[in-house]
Amino acid sequence: MVIGFLLATFTGLALFYYNEVVANPVISENANPQPRSYYYVMITENYASPFWKSVYASASKEAALQDAYIEMMGKESVTDYSLADMMRIAIASNVDGIILEPNGDAEIVDLINEATAKGIPVVTVLEDEAQSDRISYIGVNSYDLSIKYADQVLGLITEDTSRVLVLLNEPEEEDSLVYTQIRDQIASSRYADNQIEVDSQNIHSQSPFDSEEVIRDIMIDTANKPDILICLDAIDTECACQAVVNYNMVGKIEIIGYYSSDTILDAVQKNIVSSTFALDANQMGVNSIDALTEFYAIGRTSEYYSIDVTIIDQSNVADYIEEE
Repeated sequence: MVIGFLLATFTGLALFYYNEVVANPVISENANPQPRSYYYVMITENYASPFWKSVYASASKEAALQDAYIEMMGKESVTDYSLADMMRIAIASNVDGIILEPNGDAEIVDLINEATAKGIPVVTVLEDEAQSDRISYIGVNSYDLSIKYADQVLGLITEDTSRVLVLLNEPEEEDSLVYTQIRDQIASSRYADNQIEVDSQNIHSQSPFDSEEVIRDIMIDTANKPDILICLDAIDTECACQAVVNYNMVGKIEIIGYYSSDTILDAVQKNIVSSTFALDANQMGVNSIDALTEFYAIGRTSEYYSIDVTIIDQSNVADYIEEE
């Protein structure tokens, strides 16, 4: 009886599999039954950050509307490829387009030029390589952004402020411009005689652990504790939010952040973060695909696509959350 029951069970399962899977195959949500005309890749060293996940999500939706497919290189790999390695892989794979966040290395400029020479258009995003053969840059004006950061710092300075620290995600000129502008703005303000120290510290935030370690050291070094901490990266901002809570520094260290994740917006509402700069990730992803689409349609595209920046603080955070 047991053997008969098992045979009947297996027979039923086999018939079910044949009828439901073989005879009537169902395409999964992730399947792509109709190949698209273009295959693009997005390449950044910061693919794990909330900001870049949002950029990729919006680019994927727009690509589907433009008969294209886009893949974020690096996120599914168990190997830590360098930015140059990922560029070489994309070029060797003969993709139809590359959306790239450069890191300032001269080698990357050469690889952008190599890709272009082989008929692969390259769009730079957030950071630019104006001297390369990229077809377009999508981002914000670094000078204007640095002035906005400096204005936020000036609004937080009091007579007791002695140290301002800027966390640089990469030792790049664009990031350093923020540090330089803050220093210069303070030097020319009414606080010039207060002897406020403006310093910077580099963090390579490919993972939250890099930021956590550096920011933890900043919090426990009471002798050099900053009064104002400026974060230029989403991961750094989220780590700083958690650190000031963990080390009881809320209200003792003012944080100016970057991006508008749920964690950061919640921190602004609770006055853990004084203000944060929200770049329109959706706009960035859409424009990246539009630049490539236009290039293939007419052979050229706009050299610069400007991305909107919103400063979020206590005065508008509730409205921003409701709008989003």
